[in-house]
Amino acid sequence: EAALTESQINALFDDVTAQTYSISEDPDNPYYYFARAVDFFLLQDFTNAEADFTQAIVAGPGLWAAYFGRAIVRQRMSEMNRAEHAPDRHAGVTENGDISANVYFQLIVNDLVKASDLEPDFAYAYYNKANVEASSGDYRNAVADYNTAIGLNDHMAEAYYNRGLSLVFLDRIEEGMADFAKAVVRNNNAWKYGDQMSFFYFMQKMNKTEGFPYLKCAKYEVTLDAADDSLLLDHVPTFAFANVDGFLSCNGTDIEPGCMAWVHSREVDGKIQVSTQRLVL
Repeated sequence: EAALTESQINALFDDVTAQTYSISEDPDNPYYYFARAVDFFLLQDFTNAEADFTQAIVAGPGLWAAYFGRAIVRQRMSEMNRAEHAPDRHAGVTENGDISANVYFQLIVNDLVKASDLEPDFAYAYYNKANVEASSGDYRNAVADYNTAIGLNDHMAEAYYNRGLSLVFLDRIEEGMADFAKAVVRNNNAWKYGDQMSFFYFMQKMNKTEGFPYLKCAKYEVTLDAADDSLLLDHVPTFAFANVDGFLSCNGTDIEPGCMAWVHSREVDGKIQVSTQRLVL
């Protein structure tokens, strides 16, 4: 996130003052509370933002965006709380998979469910719910909600990427790698400059001290200019792009077991064409 400029901060404080006056004149109008909540959120005053989103919900129970906004605020507060107290990464997951131990979890999920009930076509309600579930270790439900989000908005590169992570944690490696490839294509804004070649290297490792799994990822990307007739291998790292027995592969002494994905994509007649290659070691 880009830091706010001084003029932007001053404008937000001015708007807080204006919305406060509007609330004093019309205290039953949910939109004034909602607008002030957004101001507080941008100013990173999450306590007041949460309070105003709640007042907006009280005044307008059908205002789905207020439920979504409060969920986002509570996600931020949850992240700050975890960073401050640095709890055990598995503290919110019991042996039977109950993840409700996180004090914010159920409140956030409830708000996102309500938002999606009121606005069923809003993909980001499902996407954020999936993120909360994945961060709590509930990867199966996370995948289900990422599926819904992607079904509503097929251009969400971040949803493909995060679903890929969840699939890998469920040992569905091939599906996860396929999602990483799809994420690359949907996150690519340089079609007019030529073909795109992207590489992902993904490996799951275990922290021997604390006993939790973590992911090691590497990404390389290159744009192929149609007017440039030089060789690809003259410009890219051999770790990511190498010719091994006539096939695209990687080359290096520190390669460990894991998954690799290459994506070659181009635009032809207004349509995106994609060629992928995956390797599981």
